[in-house]
Amino acid sequence: RRVLFRSVSQSRYTKLEYINSFALIFSNFNDFGFSFYGYFGYKKEADKDDFLSRYLKGYCFFAGLLSLLALSMFWKSIVFLILARTVYVYSYRVFCIYFNLKDKMIWINCTSCCVSILTFGILCLSHYFSFSEYALLYVLPGLAFIVLTNSIILFKIKKEFWSFFSLIKPAVRFSWSLVINYTFTALLANMAKLLLYREGLVSLMASFSLIQRLVS
Repeated sequence: RRVLFRSVSQSRYTKLEYINSFALIFSNFNDFGFSFYGYFGYKKEADKDDFLSRYLKGYCFFAGLLSLLALSMFWKSIVFLILARTVYVYSYRVFCIYFNLKDKMIWINCTSCCVSILTFGILCLSHYFSFSEYALLYVLPGLAFIVLTNSIILFKIKKEFWSFFSLIKPAVRFSWSLVINYTFTALLANMAKLLLYREGLVSLMASFSLIQRLVS
């Protein structure tokens, strides 16, 4: 994002930061803590492969619900963009956990790198050609990644899709404190940016965001 800061106007950059800040907050509780259960559940369950299969099914379910909610808000541009970005942030966290447990982190790292490069390239082109819907282009590569991965997952594990329900109760019981902690941490980390954007202090928000990126 530091490179992005220098490549697009401050008004565009701050709008993208505004969208991303909300996504970082919402992605902590959209599945009631199901995704946070990955490491503990994997350690606890005897059949590791079966657990990971149910874990991915649960992810598809919650990501699907969030995607439907985003589509239902398409007429409200900013709400749609925030929810669409939330789906990507949520998906990225789930796949980081999944591929880490499978000892294949290279897959999610390469995929994330490709999505970031594609997003950056599209945003630079939209800025060069003065395309007004640049924020929509910001979420499109992430949405394409989600559609592709979910299609592959559903194709491979279409049997007993609802078996993940058995994980929801232990997941919520284990993760509720993490959900509260991470949500408030994300809220505190992004509250200043959200307030500055709402007050129209674009230059100050841009500077604050850049400083935050440099020290993080």
